[in-house]
Amino acid sequence: MRAWFLILVSVLFASFNYAGYALPKGVNTAVFFGDSLSDVGNYPVGKSEPYVPITNPYLGNRSYYGGTIGVIWPQIVAREFYNQGYFSSPFVSPSSHQAKFQVSQSYAWGSAVTGDVYTDGSGIVLKDCNKPSQTPLCIPGLRKQVGLYLAANQGKADPNALYFLWAGGNDMFNNISNITHLHWTRIVWSPAQNVADAAGALTKAGARHIVIINLPNVAYTPALAGKSSLKGIVTFVTNHFNQHLTDDSIQALSPYKVQPIIIDAAKMFEDIYMKKPPFATLKIHSLAKTCESDKKAAAANCPEYLFWNKKHPAWLGSQIIAKAVINQLKVA
Repeated sequence: MRAWFLILVSVLFASFNYAGYALPKGVNTAVFFGDSLSDVGNYPVGKSEPYVPITNPYLGNRSYYGGTIGVIWPQIVAREFYNQGYFSSPFVSPSSHQAKFQVSQSYAWGSAVTGDVYTDGSGIVLKDCNKPSQTPLCIPGLRKQVGLYLAANQGKADPNALYFLWAGGNDMFNNISNITHLHWTRIVWSPAQNVADAAGALTKAGARHIVIINLPNVAYTPALAGKSSLKGIVTFVTNHFNQHLTDDSIQALSPYKVQPIIIDAAKMFEDIYMKKPPFATLKIHSLAKTCESDKKAAAANCPEYLFWNKKHPAWLGSQIIAKAVINQLKVA
């Protein structure tokens, strides 16, 4: 089943024109920051296994991806770059577990916002937290995650590592109920600047390869697909967030002569929703449907489902994200 999906997604991307970024050959590991879309096992999900993403309970060869119960895009990317001979290890370890030398790590936490704060699962800022914790739940925001990584590495960022930053969705979802009452700039400017500041802190500390993934339009997620009254304003806010994200990131990294690598997930998923090439022939269920509620499909790794639950991609969605990243990052 894993091989079939890889072939399918590779064929889909064969005609997709990405502006590739040539990485130096010395790049041999990755560090991931963000929320549940990149969390390979930091957030507690009530299981004894150490590597358990919140969603996407992949049922294939677990040892291939490091023994994890579920597989999401960071694990696919790390395994593929290892297979190509670039990464020293094929596995991604949660930052909350002891990692071996040169194993890629994910500092991402499910439900994380973009700020330099600790929050609970609903985004409420917690003043009493001084470190990440599963019990009691203290979730580090994106900027906090970067600070934790730098603190664990004597304030230095490895110039031979790939740094991935993907966040902003929870800042959006946490304000959806008030989006018609809040000025839209409150949801756009601060989260975008937080991501840019996090990237700037890494670059100042020595990072030279910063990958920033922008935000797909959350109006098309199953959580909001049925709320047509919100589609216009959510689309507007998402588009402005992504524009500020690009502009602010370029500005934050320019003093260090580093150009951010922007993965345009927004356009990619828009092309999927609108059935544009190369996704015109991709068969997916209605966006309002989730694989989580289809036991038969879940047992087969969710064929034709883009989403596992209301906010998170299923196996096919993770494959598409990973392939977009791999396709854009061409090692020199």
